[in-house]
Amino acid sequence: MKVLIVLSLLVAVALAETCWDGETSKKVDNVMCPWYNDNSCCAQEEEYTGSVSVEVSEVSGPTCEFSKKCQAQLEFMSCADCSPLNAEFTTGGVLNKTVAICKGFAEDAYDACKDSETMTADGSCKTLGDTFANAEEFVTGLKFYFGLVDKVVIVDGEENCFNAAGLIQPVVALIVACFAALQF
Repeated sequence: MKVLIVLSLLVAVALAETCWDGETSKKVDNVMCPWYNDNSCCAQEEEYTGSVSVEVSEVSGPTCEFSKKCQAQLEFMSCADCSPLNAEFTTGGVLNKTVAICKGFAEDAYDACKDSETMTADGSCKTLGDTFANAEEFVTGLKFYFGLVDKVVIVDGEENCFNAAGLIQPVVALIVACFAALQF
Protein backbone atom coordinates (compact mmCIF):
# COMPACT_ATOMS: atom_id res chain seq x y z
CA MET A 1 0.00 0.00 0.00
CA LYS A 2 2.84 2.39 0.83
CA VAL A 3 4.35 1.73 -2.60
CA LEU A 4 1.07 2.78 -4.29
CA ILE A 5 0.92 6.00 -2.29
CA VAL A 6 4.53 6.83 -3.15
CA LEU A 7 3.93 6.04 -6.83
CA SER A 8 0.81 8.21 -6.88
CA LEU A 9 2.73 11.11 -5.39
CA LEU A 10 5.57 10.64 -7.87
CA VAL A 11 3.15 10.68 -10.81
CA ALA A 12 1.39 13.79 -9.49
CA VAL A 13 4.70 15.61 -9.00
CA ALA A 14 5.98 14.52 -12.42
CA LEU A 15 2.85 15.77 -14.17
CA ALA A 16 2.74 19.17 -12.43
CA GLU A 17 5.10 21.40 -14.37
CA THR A 18 6.11 25.01 -13.96
CA CYS A 19 4.99 27.02 -16.97
CA TRP A 20 7.22 29.63 -18.66
CA ASP A 21 5.32 32.41 -16.84
CA GLY A 22 6.06 30.85 -13.41
CA GLU A 23 2.56 29.43 -12.91
CA THR A 24 2.00 25.73 -12.22
CA SER A 25 0.29 23.70 -14.94
CA LYS A 26 -3.29 22.75 -14.11
CA LYS A 27 -6.42 21.02 -15.34
CA VAL A 28 -8.42 23.14 -17.81
CA ASP A 29 -11.22 22.62 -20.32
CA ASN A 30 -10.10 24.07 -23.65
CA VAL A 31 -11.67 22.80 -26.89
CA MET A 32 -8.71 23.61 -29.13
CA CYS A 33 -5.97 21.70 -27.26
CA PRO A 34 -7.76 18.85 -25.47
CA TRP A 35 -4.64 16.66 -25.24
CA TYR A 36 -3.26 19.19 -22.73
CA ASN A 37 -6.45 19.60 -20.67
CA ASP A 38 -5.36 17.39 -17.75
CA ASN A 39 -2.05 19.22 -17.41
CA SER A 40 -2.02 22.58 -19.15
CA CYS A 41 -0.26 25.93 -19.07
CA CYS A 42 -3.21 27.58 -20.85
CA ALA A 43 -5.26 29.92 -18.77
CA GLN A 44 -8.87 28.73 -18.68
CA GLU A 45 -10.09 32.12 -19.85
CA GLU A 46 -7.98 31.92 -23.02
CA GLU A 47 -10.62 29.64 -24.55
CA TYR A 48 -8.68 27.93 -27.29
CA THR A 49 -11.80 27.17 -29.33
CA GLY A 50 -11.07 26.64 -32.99
CA SER A 51 -9.24 29.89 -33.70
CA VAL A 52 -7.12 28.12 -36.32
CA SER A 53 -10.23 27.17 -38.30
CA VAL A 54 -11.33 30.79 -38.35
CA GLU A 55 -7.86 32.04 -39.32
CA VAL A 56 -7.53 29.41 -42.05
CA SER A 57 -10.84 30.37 -43.63
CA GLU A 58 -9.79 34.04 -43.54
CA VAL A 59 -6.44 33.47 -45.27
CA SER A 60 -7.45 30.75 -47.72
CA GLY A 61 -10.70 32.35 -48.87
CA PRO A 62 -13.55 30.44 -50.50
CA THR A 63 -11.61 29.31 -53.61
CA CYS A 64 -8.12 28.42 -52.33
CA GLU A 65 -7.21 24.87 -51.27
CA PHE A 66 -6.06 24.40 -47.68
CA SER A 67 -5.27 20.83 -46.56
CA LYS A 68 -6.56 19.21 -43.38
CA LYS A 69 -3.00 18.05 -42.63
CA CYS A 70 -1.81 21.65 -42.69
CA GLN A 71 -4.67 22.79 -40.51
CA ALA A 72 -3.77 20.07 -37.99
CA GLN A 73 -0.13 21.24 -37.91
CA LEU A 74 -1.23 24.84 -37.38
CA GLU A 75 -3.44 23.67 -34.50
CA PHE A 76 -0.43 21.93 -32.93
CA MET A 77 1.54 25.18 -33.28
CA SER A 78 -1.20 27.23 -31.68
CA CYS A 79 -1.22 24.88 -28.68
CA ALA A 80 2.47 25.39 -27.83
CA ASP A 81 1.54 27.79 -25.02
CA CYS A 82 -0.65 25.08 -23.48
CA SER A 83 2.15 22.52 -23.25
CA PRO A 84 3.03 21.78 -19.62
CA LEU A 85 6.64 21.71 -20.79
CA ASN A 86 6.56 25.19 -22.31
CA ALA A 87 9.16 26.48 -19.84
CA GLU A 88 11.68 24.20 -21.58
CA PHE A 89 11.25 25.89 -24.97
CA THR A 90 10.09 29.41 -24.05
CA THR A 91 12.38 32.16 -22.82
CA GLY A 92 12.01 35.84 -22.03
CA GLY A 93 9.05 37.66 -20.64
CA VAL A 94 5.76 38.92 -21.98
CA LEU A 95 7.45 41.71 -23.96
CA ASN A 96 10.32 39.63 -25.41
CA LYS A 97 9.06 36.06 -25.59
CA THR A 98 11.04 33.56 -27.70
CA VAL A 99 9.80 30.06 -28.56
CA ALA A 100 12.21 27.34 -29.70
CA ILE A 101 10.76 24.89 -32.24
CA CYS A 102 12.32 21.51 -32.98
CA LYS A 103 13.66 21.37 -36.54
CA GLY A 104 11.87 18.06 -37.23
CA PHE A 105 8.52 19.50 -36.18
CA ALA A 106 9.10 22.62 -38.29
CA GLU A 107 9.95 20.46 -41.31
CA ASP A 108 6.87 18.26 -40.79
CA ALA A 109 4.66 21.34 -40.52
CA TYR A 110 6.16 22.88 -43.65
CA ASP A 111 5.79 19.63 -45.61
CA ALA A 112 2.13 19.40 -44.56
CA CYS A 113 1.46 23.03 -45.52
CA LYS A 114 3.64 23.94 -48.48
CA ASP A 115 0.96 22.98 -51.03
CA SER A 116 -1.87 24.70 -49.15
CA GLU A 117 -3.00 27.97 -50.66
CA THR A 118 -3.67 31.40 -49.23
CA MET A 119 -5.47 34.27 -50.87
CA THR A 120 -3.38 37.20 -52.04
CA ALA A 121 -4.41 40.85 -52.01
CA ASP A 122 -5.61 40.59 -55.63
CA GLY A 123 -7.83 37.60 -54.84
CA SER A 124 -5.68 34.93 -56.46
CA CYS A 125 -4.34 31.86 -54.65
CA LYS A 126 -0.68 31.32 -53.75
CA THR A 127 0.83 28.24 -52.09
CA LEU A 128 2.58 28.56 -48.76
CA GLY A 129 5.57 26.91 -50.47
CA ASP A 130 5.74 29.92 -52.81
CA THR A 131 5.40 32.29 -49.88
CA PHE A 132 7.94 30.55 -47.62
CA ALA A 133 11.04 28.92 -49.16
CA ASN A 134 11.71 26.48 -46.30
CA ALA A 135 10.61 25.25 -42.88
CA GLU A 136 12.45 27.95 -40.96
CA GLU A 137 10.86 30.77 -42.97
CA PHE A 138 7.46 29.10 -42.62
CA VAL A 139 7.56 28.68 -38.84
CA THR A 140 9.12 32.07 -38.13
CA GLY A 141 6.75 33.73 -40.60
CA LEU A 142 3.76 32.25 -38.80
CA LYS A 143 5.00 33.07 -35.30
CA PHE A 144 1.56 34.45 -34.36
CA TYR A 145 0.36 30.83 -34.16
CA PHE A 146 2.55 30.45 -31.06
CA GLY A 147 0.65 33.16 -29.19
CA LEU A 148 2.13 36.53 -28.34
CA VAL A 149 5.68 35.74 -29.44
CA ASP A 150 8.42 38.14 -30.47
CA LYS A 151 10.73 35.52 -31.94
CA VAL A 152 10.68 31.89 -33.05
CA VAL A 153 13.95 29.97 -33.38
CA ILE A 154 14.56 26.55 -34.91
CA VAL A 155 16.56 24.10 -32.79
CA ASP A 156 18.34 21.12 -34.32
CA GLY A 157 17.43 18.21 -32.05
CA GLU A 158 14.54 17.24 -29.82
CA GLU A 159 15.40 18.78 -26.46
CA ASN A 160 14.40 22.21 -25.17
CA CYS A 161 12.17 22.82 -28.19
CA PHE A 162 8.48 22.40 -29.04
CA ASN A 163 7.64 19.31 -31.05
CA ALA A 164 3.94 18.81 -30.17
CA ALA A 165 4.73 15.55 -28.39
CA GLY A 166 6.74 16.50 -25.31
CA LEU A 167 4.41 15.36 -22.55
CA ILE A 168 4.39 11.63 -23.25
CA GLN A 169 8.16 11.18 -23.00
CA PRO A 170 8.58 12.01 -19.28
CA VAL A 171 5.40 10.10 -18.41
CA VAL A 172 6.69 6.95 -20.13
CA ALA A 173 10.05 7.33 -18.40
CA LEU A 174 8.31 7.69 -15.03
CA ILE A 175 6.18 4.58 -15.62
CA VAL A 176 9.27 2.55 -16.55
CA ALA A 177 11.11 3.82 -13.44
CA CYS A 178 8.15 2.98 -11.20
CA PHE A 179 7.85 -0.48 -12.69
CA ALA A 180 11.56 -1.07 -12.16
CA ALA A 181 11.27 0.10 -8.53
CA LEU A 182 8.45 -2.38 -7.92
CA GLN A 183 10.67 -5.23 -9.10
CA PHE A 184 13.11 -4.69 -6.20
